[in-house]
Amino acid sequence: MALRFYNSFTNQKEDFIPIREGEVGMYVCGMTVYDSCHLGHARAMMAFDILVRYLQNQDYKVHFVRNITDVDDKIIERAIKNNESIGDLTQRTISSMHEDFLQLGLVLPTHGGGPDLLFPHHENEIAQSECSSGSKFANYWLHSGLLKINGEKMSKSLGNFAMLKDLFISYHPEVLRYYLISSHYRSSLNFDPESLNQAKSALTRLYQALASVEGEGGELDQSMVNQFSVVMNDDLNTPEALSLLFQLAKLINSSSDSIQKIKYGSTLKELSGILGLLEDDPKTFFQFGATLSDKEIDQQIALRNTARDAKDFQTADQIRDSLIEKGIILDDSSEGTTWKKS
Repeated sequence: MALRFYNSFTNQKEDFIPIREGEVGMYVCGMTVYDSCHLGHARAMMAFDILVRYLQNQDYKVHFVRNITDVDDKIIERAIKNNESIGDLTQRTISSMHEDFLQLGLVLPTHGGGPDLLFPHHENEIAQSECSSGSKFANYWLHSGLLKINGEKMSKSLGNFAMLKDLFISYHPEVLRYYLISSHYRSSLNFDPESLNQAKSALTRLYQALASVEGEGGELDQSMVNQFSVVMNDDLNTPEALSLLFQLAKLINSSSDSIQKIKYGSTLKELSGILGLLEDDPKTFFQFGATLSDKEIDQQIALRNTARDAKDFQTADQIRDSLIEKGIILDDSSEGTTWKKS
């Protein structure tokens, strides 16, 4: 299946034909930097991050440019309110933006943007650029759906936003990434904490499947790779791509053949990587957000092991239950006891 995108300019899906074979030029409207970024900003940028990653996976050379608006009425007003210079404000917020985007694994630098930019912003760009140059400004226009809270666009001006830096305290960055790509990039996505918890549970299942594979490398399951390409070629259908990852996880969990498990595991790792998922060590992911230090947890595990060796199971259970109350789940196996964050 040919690579196809929904072109907002023509309101239909079209086969993607680059101007120069094997090369793609992208320009994406970026942030107005008067404050730190919220999840709605990440929603827009994630769509084009996935686009860049997939094009590169398909062996395209991608020239990716994203602008930063550092002169704007909102910036001037915020600088006056903070009693700081515009330069100091924008430099601080640009640094903050880059920190947040790197946390999410976003690619740092089609014309694209959010749907609120269709008019008048992008229509003005067409008029100004084409009148000036006498040539077509862009062949494909892609726009991501809005992130909403209670049916309204997530926006600082409306006061209904969730800052990325706050979310990073409670959620592994890949959980936010999974959540943002769990719906199609053109559809609206409604935010609520339960949705993030569901994303965490789903991503945990993928990491658990990957962690159960002993060994790595080997060939990929070409059938799954081909299916992944088909759904991604259809206007970056990430929900269907994620469903294929869970099919691979199911194959891993049900297979008793170690060579097949490695094959499925390698394919899961490869395809997830295109989406920016499963790039952390499973143990690190499982233990993210623990309120106790590794040393403190290891000490509690040692005390529990001592109690178990002495057949003092009441004390051992009390230690286990105490850790559960702190969000720590123990996993006993023949190789010893490990832990993860609940």
